[in-house]
Amino acid sequence: MIGKMEKIQKEYSLLEEAVKELQKNLQTTYLDALIETLENILDNNQVHVEDDKPDKKTVAKLKELYADSNIKNLEADEKRQVIQLLILKSYSEDKIQANHQMTPDSIGMIVSYLIELFADSKKVLTITDICVGTGNLLTDIYNNLDKQNKNIQAYGIDNDDTLLALASISTQFQKQNIELYHQDAIEELLIPKTDLVVGDLPVGYYPIDDKVSGYITKNNDGHSYAHYVLIEKSIRQLKENGRSIIRRFP
Repeated sequence: MIGKMEKIQKEYSLLEEAVKELQKNLQTTYLDALIETLENILDNNQVHVEDDKPDKKTVAKLKELYADSNIKNLEADEKRQVIQLLILKSYSEDKIQANHQMTPDSIGMIVSYLIELFADSKKVLTITDICVGTGNLLTDIYNNLDKQNKNIQAYGIDNDDTLLALASISTQFQKQNIELYHQDAIEELLIPKTDLVVGDLPVGYYPIDDKVSGYITKNNDGHSYAHYVLIEKSIRQLKENGRSIIRRFP
């Protein structure tokens, strides 16, 4: 019987090889090759070819690696951890900026525990991740609550289309009831108010002063702190008696 960590390591190694093959042939970033690799597997192991790239030899190699992959048959949280390891690898390969780094699992565990204390009596629990990024925090919370037989409807917001693409792929692999929206969280959200708002907030300045003119936490002179106005926005997004659990990165 193969243990959990052995399964995760085996899948990571296999998919990492596939990503490197695709990256080399397409002459692209590791992160872009990772996104395309995972999309190919979701598309029934079909290799996307455009302008004869990747070449036939690489396509054959990728199909062989995809056929050996068992990621679709893993448990939801095992899938999340495989994808998490591949994203972490992209950080070292592509030198990702600090604000794009994913939330560690330890934070997900703590937030999940706090949510369980609050949400014990909720029949349907609605959650917004105000800065969903790659989705690691939200999908980790989702899986932890799902083990407690919670009925969950979750939403993720982010203005970075690359990070949101990774979050979308991750939720599809894990078959989670999560809706993702590509928009600026400071603006009027396209989703209903929720019982909970979570987030791992970036540190920095929000560059568009006009958009935060109605926020209490805005600076009177110069740009406002993005994490301050996002904390205020998370409170505005709550239903009555809702809870906001926010971490500021780093």
